Amino acid sequence: MTRGASATRTCAWTAVGMALLLVCWCGLFICRSSFVIPVPAGPLGEPQRFYCLFDDAMISMRYAHNLVHGDGLVWNPGAAAVEGYTDPLWVLVMAGMIALFGTNGAVLGMQVLGLLIAVALVPVMLRLTSAVAPAFGVAPSRTLFAVAALLGVAYYPLLYWTLMGLEAGAIALVLALALMAYFTRPQASWAATTASALAAYFLRPDAILLFAPLFALQLGDAARAPRQWRKAIVAAAIGIALIGAHLAWRWSYYGSLVPNTYVLKMTGIALDERLANGLRFIALFLAETAPVIAVAALACLARPGRAALALGGAFLIALAYQVWIGGDGWPYWRFMAPTLPPLGVLAALGIVRAGVAVTTRPGSDRKHPARLGIAALTIALFVAANGRFIPEIVGADEPFQVDRNRDNVYHALAIDRVLDVRATLALFYAGAVGYYTGMTAIDVLGKADAYVSHLPQQFPASLRAFGMTTLPGHNKFDLAHSIEATEPDYAERFNWGGQSVVDWAQTRYIIVSLRFADGVKVDLPIKRGSDHLLR
Repeated sequence: MTRGASATRTCAWTAVGMALLLVCWCGLFICRSSFVIPVPAGPLGEPQRFYCLFDDAMISMRYAHNLVHGDGLVWNPGAAAVEGYTDPLWVLVMAGMIALFGTNGAVLGMQVLGLLIAVALVPVMLRLTSAVAPAFGVAPSRTLFAVAALLGVAYYPLLYWTLMGLEAGAIALVLALALMAYFTRPQASWAATTASALAAYFLRPDAILLFAPLFALQLGDAARAPRQWRKAIVAAAIGIALIGAHLAWRWSYYGSLVPNTYVLKMTGIALDERLANGLRFIALFLAETAPVIAVAALACLARPGRAALALGGAFLIALAYQVWIGGDGWPYWRFMAPTLPPLGVLAALGIVRAGVAVTTRPGSDRKHPARLGIAALTIALFVAANGRFIPEIVGADEPFQVDRNRDNVYHALAIDRVLDVRATLALFYAGAVGYYTGMTAIDVLGKADAYVSHLPQQFPASLRAFGMTTLPGHNKFDLAHSIEATEPDYAERFNWGGQSVVDWAQTRYIIVSLRFADGVKVDLPIKRGSDHLLR
């Protein structure tokens, strides 16, 4: 058997083993993120298991639900169209799931799709590792593939966002496919890079930035091989045409060239303040991943070149972009996560290269100690990057926000028993309740409200978190506009970020309580004398 065939076989077996482990772990994660709710006796039927994605993903699910039911890509049917999502292709995927599996089954379908994406990432990353290994002076081997699989795929925030319904895993996969295509067939990779970049754009428009290093390399190739310019021009024309068509559609449908979420997070704050918040936020990420970054950087310094630029470039762009947008609402690194697989491959190459250097010294008999050292360093890097999440990884803690998801679904079921479908709801966690009730929903924090998204960002002490002076995406609100002026039939709460309409609400709202069979009591603030009260 030739060395190449042996490496391919080793890569395949490592991929199979890692894929099986991922299937088991991801399956358990999906079970742990779901919950059984014994709904009250009556029309809702018997107790059942509910599935719920991260609330931002559930907002996208509501758009998809409205699309499937003929109301268009809107937050509220019949209302002005506001683009409160940032993942157009993902919304279409969600719509397909809803059409196939219904309201609750579609949520599970998205989680299973996330599992499949995580599994698909394994062979792609290992094939990429095999292709770039010679550039770093490392021969493909079982050890290299095992280290790359652990550091390049098993990053908890990436798996978390992928399984909780966001597009992070899909972006990671298309980026990895483009890298793999470039290093396996560089002369024929324009089509793959363009298709992957466009897929990333439609998954999340800002994700196309991650492909800049790869396009730079390919333009360099074209400069040395004039025949490549034709491919470059065709790729550019296709990309410009499709992105231009999307922007034209967005303008005609929503009246804006950018999604409402861009306005929500990027406007109403001074540039220096936004950048300072971004730096404070990313400092937490760098502290957690510093060992992985350091080993990856050493690998690049030892063998600088095209592979180092391609694998590390997307990570650096993501770092700069995270600072530019001023941080994020949660320290689970959803913008950085898609770039961690290539960074993990660089770290794996650095670790194995160091082990090879030890064992190939003249007169060296350190093969087994070197393997132990590689294993110890790999585990150390894995723990460093994932240490804060280990209680969730091993099942000691529930996955992040599952308690909030459970509470939201309880409230959605209770609201369905108390109000009819024509009721209006004022929501702060707008996704799950909005999706599972289907009622008209006011998004108090502005993701689907063009008025709120154009307000100045606010800086109350209650919204300072993760080193930032304010919490992006949660710091624009006007309760007088969203609650007092609309008088919704249900309001999730009456205060936020130092604003309060509690005194106004005391004479206008009553508490309607509903107790579930498991003893959980849900108190609903319902408008006094609402025409939509069922009992």
